Amino acid sequence: MKNNEIKNIKKDDKMDKKILGVDDKVIISSMKKVFTEEIQLLEEELNELYKKYGVKNSNEINEDDLKNDEEKGDYYRMVEIEEELNDLKSYLRDVNLKSI
Repeated sequence: MKNNEIKNIKKDDKMDKKILGVDDKVIISSMKKVFTEEIQLLEEELNELYKKYGVKNSNEINEDDLKNDEEKGDYYRMVEIEEELNDLKSYLRDVNLKSI
């Protein structure tokens, strides 16, 4: 092996040790922050769509009554965001349980 290859291996070993040395509390805290921020952004987008159509959730919209592509796109985005929010909130609950 050349000296450069040996140095690269030593550097990689150091990185592995640093990664393994991260405290679980830091990871959990970071996950909470990311999930919370993502939930907030999605809720803001969803509330704008609800306000635009004067509804409280996508169930109040009849898919057959949608007249153009914009309305259909907004409806499908509402449904998608609602599903994503449910998943993210579930993940956040799991992370909160692990932090106890």
